Amino acid sequence: MKRICLDAGHYGKVNVCPDIPEYYESERMWDLHLLLKKKLEAYGFEVITTRTDQTADMALTQRGRTAAGCDLFISMHSNATAGYIM
Repeated sequence: MKRICLDAGHYGKVNVCPDIPEYYESERMWDLHLLLKKKLEAYGFEVITTRTDQTADMALTQRGRTAAGCDLFISMHSNATAGYIM
């Protein structure tokens, strides 16, 4: 079975979009990584995450090490602003 590690990127309530003040990358990627985890598991993948708590801050190297032994590591970020939305 293929093993995938999902990293929701930022933690807490950070990386607010300068063009859409209600949009926090940290919150949206947390929601998205949970949805993606559920969908990937439905396809038969084993999925782990770098954190179990959205408020937990982890260094990038620690998040990467969590993926040791996985076939795929996905660190999720949006980094979007309204100026880039098509």
